[in-house]
Amino acid sequence: MERSFTVTKVTQKVDSTFENFTKNFEAAIGRFIAPTDESVDNDPEGTIEAIKAKGGMENMYMFPTGDPGQMLRLQGGTFRVKQYAWGNPLMAGNLVKMSIGVALYAPFRMIVYENDEKELFVEYDKPSTYFSLFDEKVKTVGLGLDEKIEKLINHSAQDLS
Repeated sequence: MERSFTVTKVTQKVDSTFENFTKNFEAAIGRFIAPTDESVDNDPEGTIEAIKAKGGMENMYMFPTGDPGQMLRLQGGTFRVKQYAWGNPLMAGNLVKMSIGVALYAPFRMIVYENDEKELFVEYDKPSTYFSLFDEKVKTVGLGLDEKIEKLINHSAQDLS
């Protein structure tokens, strides 16, 4: 079976510096450290509580990801870019239970980059558009994620020093 859908890509110019935005974003969001199989099997409730304790703003977590900027620098590139994979692993787990295909889209991905003119941009695909492939409950979560993304972007763009 094949299905087509439209994805809304957002490229947003942000009134901030690369350093300020990435520092604020990384400070605002929690870090997800995958639990061990042993903790999941032996203490699922304790593991869930440990995950919840590490959540950041909007109960979001950053997942480990690669650095595309590093590869660009190896090839002579000069602009800066960071890729973030983030979301809420507990929410994602609930969504995957409802519809396994959601696992293709969680965690959410976003890039932050600076162009040659030192202008800052954030780029991402709106979760509500790819979650629209699934049932109304999943789609509703996607709409909520759209709002959380905007809140985190606005927060991260502020001068919080």
